Amino acid sequence: MAISLLVARGFCYSYPYGGIVTLHNLNLTIKKVRRLAILGSNGSGKTTLLLHLNGTFWPTQGEVLLDGCPVTYDRHALDRWRARLG
Repeated sequence: MAISLLVARGFCYSYPYGGIVTLHNLNLTIKKVRRLAILGSNGSGKTTLLLHLNGTFWPTQGEVLLDGCPVTYDRHALDRWRARLG
């Protein structure tokens, strides 16, 4: 069984301008040594999700776990996070 690399729990995000909710109560688990395709129509939130999973955007609710540990958004943690996922 593959170990979880990245987990998003109870993930919500609203853009600060207009308050448009793009992600609502999202739960996602990405396993190590697996391939993942994210598919959807234009405007469905694919890019917004990926910007969260690399630390560019911060969720308004929920959490992200990298290798089972909650991530933080300070500069050093983001550098380690991005290096790990890159």
